[in-house]
Amino acid sequence: MNAARIVVSLGTDVHPFERLLAWAEGFADHHPEVSVLVQHGSSRAPIGRARGVVATDRDTLLSWYRAADVVITQGGPGSILDAREAGMIPLVVPRDPALGEHVDGHQQAFVPVMVGAGHAVLVTDLTQLRALVAERLAHPERFVAQERHSDAASAAAALGELVSAALDAPPQRGRLGRRVRGLLRRGPRGSTDSTLPSHQGTP
Repeated sequence: MNAARIVVSLGTDVHPFERLLAWAEGFADHHPEVSVLVQHGSSRAPIGRARGVVATDRDTLLSWYRAADVVITQGGPGSILDAREAGMIPLVVPRDPALGEHVDGHQQAFVPVMVGAGHAVLVTDLTQLRALVAERLAHPERFVAQERHSDAASAAAALGELVSAALDAPPQRGRLGRRVRGLLRRGPRGSTDSTLPSHQGTP
């Protein structure tokens, strides 16, 4: 029987995401029966039992998501929508600018919108993450969804409006609204800023 697989994506933002990386490392060390792969981007490589890759191409990342029992991502639009394209409803930890994890709070505003649309599950602390991961490992079949194809202009417009309404600052409304519309209009093999460069490891 193959080990259960958890894939964690920290994205490619220049800010390190030590909080989620440490959570992934701790889980891997305490659960040697579970395979944990972390795409860590600009963050340091994981230590202990968790395996890490800096980056890979998007098609490979989607294949890892499809083969996983649990997908955990940062709160970037590209990360969430990639997981949904692979037919997974991800556990999502938004980056917190107060902790130096991002330049602004757009992930904290965007993730609840995706949760409300049924595309993500918000994670706020380690205790909650452990409980959700345990539930998904016990019943992985409950947390898969139909693969989302991202070429529907009407869906893009509707989600862009939801995002705009969720944000307070007008500059953020325009920036994130444009970002989400672009992501939703792309084809299944289109590129995004979450597209990762050359392959540097295997799950």
